[in-house]
Amino acid sequence: MKKQIQVLKHSSLRDSPAASAFVFDYLSIINGPVFVPGTPAGFTISKSFRSDFFTIARVISGKMKISIDMKEYEMLPGGVFISVPYSLKQISEAEPDCRISGISFTFRMFTDLLINEKIYDVIEFFNSKNFSPLMLDDHETQLYDKLISSITERAVKLASHVYGRELLANSIADFLFELGAISRVKLDITSLNYGRKEDLVMRFSRMAMQYHTQQRNLAFYSDRLFVTSKHLSETVKELTGKTASQIIHELDITEAKRFLIETDLSISEISYELNFSSPAFFSKFFTRLSGESPKDYRKHSFLRPARQEP
Repeated sequence: MKKQIQVLKHSSLRDSPAASAFVFDYLSIINGPVFVPGTPAGFTISKSFRSDFFTIARVISGKMKISIDMKEYEMLPGGVFISVPYSLKQISEAEPDCRISGISFTFRMFTDLLINEKIYDVIEFFNSKNFSPLMLDDHETQLYDKLISSITERAVKLASHVYGRELLANSIADFLFELGAISRVKLDITSLNYGRKEDLVMRFSRMAMQYHTQQRNLAFYSDRLFVTSKHLSETVKELTGKTASQIIHELDITEAKRFLIETDLSISEISYELNFSSPAFFSKFFTRLSGESPKDYRKHSFLRPARQEP
């Protein structure tokens, strides 16, 4: 029986209690209780999901625990998290009074609103291994809220102003540039130059997150990125320290761990779900990359603190 991870579409936010304004099919403003697909706020979530959009959100009140690509973070008021498209996400806890504020958007936003191309530098940073959730101080929180208010105001007046789209694009760019600057200072990142190589790595990363269980052959990615497999792997290695194949394999391991922890599927069934040629090959692959067999990993996972069920 298939146990595919839910891929949440941006359009699903139209009826979300957290979305205060669904501006376009590719942009929504968040201001409300934590939104979890099919689950009320206040319940613990045991299943992971993916999405086809970015979410940038600040915790306004209450607290929550989120997991992004199997890394868990406790988010308190003032904390900001960013989830990128097709990353593995889980909201493991959300208090009943937990509320968030921010925006969700897809990549289409950048082309439709003609946002400053330099913003890709910031997006690359958010999508990189250097980024992790932040805790804003009072001044930064005030700035964050002011910028979100500006986006909201521009969205409300979008249709009534002759340059409504341009003004909205500027407000979004202001928000992303300011948050990018705050993030680099807090995470001690002095420079991130965005160019063709960075663009290639970011596009490969997005594709790999979406297709890694169906396609592990580098030619699949290089053909669609219009480069050779050698150039792709060398560029990824130069910028990340890992080959393209290593990144695909790490995504596979993350997915396999999710199946082992969250489902009762057998090792054979998991290998089938992940499109490995055989259970034996999957077990060798998992053991080589994680340091323990799938069976041992599942057994050890039960020794960790139990997840609270709804």
